[in-house]
Amino acid sequence: MTEQILDPGIRGWDALEMLRKHTGRTGSAAHRSYFSAMVHLREQLLGEVWSAEACVAEGMQYFMQGDVERALEDLRRALLIGTPDRDVLFFMGSAWYRLGEYDRAEWMLSAYIADRPGDARGHFMISLVYRRLDRWEEATEALRKTVELDPSHAEACFNLACAESLRGDEASK
Repeated sequence: MTEQILDPGIRGWDALEMLRKHTGRTGSAAHRSYFSAMVHLREQLLGEVWSAEACVAEGMQYFMQGDVERALEDLRRALLIGTPDRDVLFFMGSAWYRLGEYDRAEWMLSAYIADRPGDARGHFMISLVYRRLDRWEEATEALRKTVELDPSHAEACFNLACAESLRGDEASK
């Protein structure tokens, strides 16, 4: 299930997945093309009528229960239908992170941060993704942004202090 974004039986889905992998940063023309292609597929994906709100509610329920794969299914549907709830991107990124799909997590969280640059939790979550991808400079920068936005974020403060301490130790060698 984690190998496909939606349904592996959909004609042309492999091409769409390839497009997703090559879209570049959020906001690029290719990134917009990907989401446009997803909108065109939604009718094919949704055999029955769903409301975006119902999909988000059900997806969040599964997410909180720890059933990440089922949560992703409903959250994907909400995006395809056109939910105005941008938190869906955050929770999808978090779900991909939990599943160990760090590239996909980064992609969703980058889209979330582009939409909500002042949200500390998005910056903190992407710092965790960058750490898993061994992109320490970006992780440290995301932690700095988290602490700048929310100085009381204890875990971000601790992680940033550790990262800067390790950085200082490496510089002194």
